[in-house]
Amino acid sequence: MNYSREDVEKGLKNYFGDKVLFYVKFTKEEWARDISEGNLYMKTIGYYRQLEAEKSSKGQGDKCELLLSLFFSEMSFKSHKNDIEIPINPGKVIFEFGEDKNKPAFCISGLTIDDMILDKWDENNISMNWPYSKEDIDFIKEEFGEYVVILMANEFEQRINNSLNNDTPGIFKKVQYVPENSLERANAFFKVSPDRFFFKNLEFKNQREYRIVLNENIEDKKIMKIADLQDISHVMRIEDFSNLQFSFKCILEK
Repeated sequence: MNYSREDVEKGLKNYFGDKVLFYVKFTKEEWARDISEGNLYMKTIGYYRQLEAEKSSKGQGDKCELLLSLFFSEMSFKSHKNDIEIPINPGKVIFEFGEDKNKPAFCISGLTIDDMILDKWDENNISMNWPYSKEDIDFIKEEFGEYVVILMANEFEQRINNSLNNDTPGIFKKVQYVPENSLERANAFFKVSPDRFFFKNLEFKNQREYRIVLNENIEDKKIMKIADLQDISHVMRIEDFSNLQFSFKCILEK
């Protein structure tokens, strides 16, 4: 029986849903080994702001990290008592909480079935490719490093959450990509909600980011120690990673 791409993709979505299948961290070789041993290297939110300014390109760095920008098309001062109105030129107002830039964060990409690219299939086998083009791989190597750590999602989540529940106060959560002046992001700021740490501008959506943010202030960097990850992780060069396929046996039914 022949199955269309649409049939297979629909069946995979019904089975896997929205859950993350793999977490991948692109980094340098020495840090890749550290991650597999459960040592997560964290930098401050302020570091990522500064990084874009220094590199003049969007990659790891984001000059708008944890900043709320509100755009006003019409502004004025009014006095209804004296019927006075003073117009002000339209502009942008930027808000931040002072200590946010000192919070440590660890960022990683999470891949769902929607991200994977269906390549080959029949009644018993399915093969899928990573969602990274050659241009993506070249950019990643230059911006992040030449190694990647692949982590089994369920086990990684369990070890992160065990550490956050027992040892370290913090949150592990998916990043939402929204317009710079989105209402949802603004509400998170105005309510002083920790959700504000998990919004980024739309131009970063290809990063598919999940992040850990700890509820403490640091000056520069921190190592978050969790349970060893060597049994659920694979470290390899990006070139080898890009040639891997996600393959599995299955039984397809109409």
